[in-house]
Amino acid sequence: MDLYEQLNTDIVSAIKNKGDTVLLNTLRNIKNSIVNENIELRKKTDSGVDDNKFLEIVIKLTKQRKDSIDQFTVAGRNDLIEKEEKELKILQTYLPKQISDAELKNIVFSHIKKLDASSLKDMGRVIQSVISEVGMSAEKSKISLIVKENLS
Repeated sequence: MDLYEQLNTDIVSAIKNKGDTVLLNTLRNIKNSIVNENIELRKKTDSGVDDNKFLEIVIKLTKQRKDSIDQFTVAGRNDLIEKEEKELKILQTYLPKQISDAELKNIVFSHIKKLDASSLKDMGRVIQSVISEVGMSAEKSKISLIVKENLS
């Protein structure tokens, strides 16, 4: 079962359970983002998306939640932080398992060594090389930060 089909199954299950409105609203938000993506691509709105596009959409929604949590923390809005954190946890269930920071640092270091990178000019090559290995199991911003720390 692909991720889009899993999402539809989860929505039906959440509707039947009637208990968790945050879960249902978050799942519907993912589906609405997919529909909007299909509209932009001029595809049928109910046709779904492939797993890679699905993950890109969920990653985008995850980043939005993290940004909101940061902004609400600055504003002291604990009630909104709690809601965003619940939504973030739900979104993360659709993402592949994230590799640990230590593992990512080892991968980055091995790519720096393999590419013989020595300055920040080589940063783009190293990041692309690392992304090709880890895929979506590590955030690009985290990869970039670790590469920058090791090259400067």
